[in-house]
Amino acid sequence: MISDDIEKVGKALSYFAREHKKDSGKRGPAYHYIDRISNAISSELAIEALYDAIRALRSLKHQGENVYIPSQETIKRVVEEIRKDITTTKLIAIIALSYGIEEAKSGERSEERG
Repeated sequence: MISDDIEKVGKALSYFAREHKKDSGKRGPAYHYIDRISNAISSELAIEALYDAIRALRSLKHQGENVYIPSQETIKRVVEEIRKDITTTKLIAIIALSYGIEEAKSGERSEERG
Protein backbone atom coordinates (compact mmCIF):
# COMPACT_ATOMS: atom_id res chain seq x y z
CA MET A 1 0.00 0.00 0.00
CA ILE A 2 1.19 3.52 -0.79
CA SER A 3 1.64 5.78 2.21
CA ASP A 4 -0.37 8.98 2.64
CA ASP A 5 2.92 10.87 2.64
CA ILE A 6 3.89 9.62 -0.82
CA GLU A 7 0.37 10.41 -2.01
CA LYS A 8 0.65 13.99 -0.67
CA VAL A 9 4.02 14.60 -2.32
CA GLY A 10 2.70 13.17 -5.59
CA LYS A 11 -0.30 15.48 -5.32
CA ALA A 12 1.97 18.48 -4.79
CA LEU A 13 4.14 17.57 -7.78
CA SER A 14 1.05 17.11 -9.94
CA TYR A 15 1.10 20.88 -10.40
CA PHE A 16 3.97 20.35 -12.82
CA ALA A 17 1.99 17.73 -14.81
CA ARG A 18 -0.94 20.08 -15.35
CA GLU A 19 -1.14 22.87 -17.83
CA HIS A 20 0.19 26.16 -16.48
CA LYS A 21 2.20 29.14 -17.62
CA LYS A 22 5.87 28.39 -18.24
CA ASP A 23 8.75 30.85 -17.96
CA SER A 24 8.56 31.26 -21.74
CA GLY A 25 5.03 32.66 -21.44
CA LYS A 26 3.54 29.63 -23.19
CA ARG A 27 1.18 27.22 -21.47
CA GLY A 28 1.87 23.54 -20.94
CA PRO A 29 3.12 20.99 -18.43
CA ALA A 30 6.60 21.21 -16.92
CA TYR A 31 7.60 17.60 -16.38
CA HIS A 32 11.28 18.23 -15.61
CA TYR A 33 10.85 18.15 -11.81
CA ILE A 34 8.86 14.92 -11.96
CA ASP A 35 11.33 13.39 -14.42
CA ARG A 36 14.37 14.34 -12.32
CA ILE A 37 12.84 12.73 -9.24
CA SER A 38 11.74 9.60 -11.10
CA ASN A 39 14.99 9.12 -13.01
CA ALA A 40 17.38 9.81 -10.15
CA ILE A 41 20.05 7.11 -9.89
CA SER A 42 20.68 7.70 -6.20
CA SER A 43 18.65 8.76 -3.21
CA GLU A 44 20.76 11.91 -2.88
CA LEU A 45 19.97 12.99 -6.45
CA ALA A 46 16.27 12.24 -5.86
CA ILE A 47 16.26 14.29 -2.67
CA GLU A 48 18.01 17.16 -4.45
CA ALA A 49 15.36 17.07 -7.19
CA LEU A 50 12.59 16.97 -4.59
CA TYR A 51 14.18 19.99 -2.89
CA ASP A 52 14.18 21.89 -6.20
CA ALA A 53 10.53 20.99 -6.85
CA ILE A 54 9.36 22.05 -3.37
CA ARG A 55 11.37 25.25 -3.72
CA ALA A 56 9.66 25.98 -7.04
CA LEU A 57 6.25 25.33 -5.49
CA ARG A 58 7.01 27.71 -2.62
CA SER A 59 8.08 30.37 -5.11
CA LEU A 60 4.86 29.90 -7.06
CA LYS A 61 2.82 30.15 -3.87
CA HIS A 62 4.57 33.44 -3.01
CA GLN A 63 3.64 34.67 -6.49
CA GLY A 64 -0.02 33.99 -5.76
CA GLU A 65 -0.44 30.60 -7.45
CA ASN A 66 -2.81 28.16 -5.78
CA VAL A 67 -0.41 25.28 -5.11
CA TYR A 68 -0.43 22.52 -2.52
CA ILE A 69 2.73 22.08 -0.44
CA PRO A 70 2.97 19.10 1.93
CA SER A 71 3.92 19.67 5.56
CA GLN A 72 7.51 19.58 6.72
CA GLU A 73 6.84 16.30 8.57
CA THR A 74 5.40 14.73 5.43
CA ILE A 75 8.48 15.75 3.43
CA LYS A 76 10.80 14.36 6.12
CA ARG A 77 9.04 10.99 6.06
CA VAL A 78 9.15 10.83 2.26
CA VAL A 79 12.86 11.68 2.26
CA GLU A 80 13.42 8.77 4.68
CA GLU A 81 11.40 6.47 2.42
CA ILE A 82 13.49 7.53 -0.58
CA ARG A 83 16.70 6.84 1.39
CA LYS A 84 15.43 3.33 2.22
CA ASP A 85 14.10 2.52 -1.25
CA ILE A 86 14.93 4.55 -4.38
CA THR A 87 11.95 3.03 -6.22
CA THR A 88 9.75 5.26 -4.05
CA THR A 89 10.59 7.99 -6.55
CA LYS A 90 8.80 6.08 -9.33
CA LEU A 91 5.64 5.87 -7.20
CA ILE A 92 5.76 9.60 -6.50
CA ALA A 93 6.11 10.35 -10.21
CA ILE A 94 3.29 8.01 -11.22
CA ILE A 95 0.99 9.58 -8.65
CA ALA A 96 1.93 13.08 -9.80
CA LEU A 97 1.23 12.20 -13.42
CA SER A 98 -2.05 10.48 -12.61
CA TYR A 99 -3.30 13.55 -10.70
CA GLY A 100 -2.54 15.60 -13.78
CA ILE A 101 -4.67 13.26 -15.89
CA GLU A 102 -7.56 13.21 -13.42
CA GLU A 103 -7.63 17.00 -13.14
CA ALA A 104 -7.46 17.38 -16.91
CA LYS A 105 -10.41 14.98 -17.27
CA SER A 106 -12.48 16.80 -14.67
CA GLY A 107 -11.69 20.11 -16.37
CA GLU A 108 -12.86 18.73 -19.70
CA ARG A 109 -16.11 17.55 -18.11
CA SER A 110 -16.81 20.92 -16.53
CA GLU A 111 -16.10 22.68 -19.86
CA GLU A 112 -18.54 20.34 -21.60
CA ARG A 113 -21.26 21.31 -19.11
CA GLY A 114 -20.48 25.05 -19.37
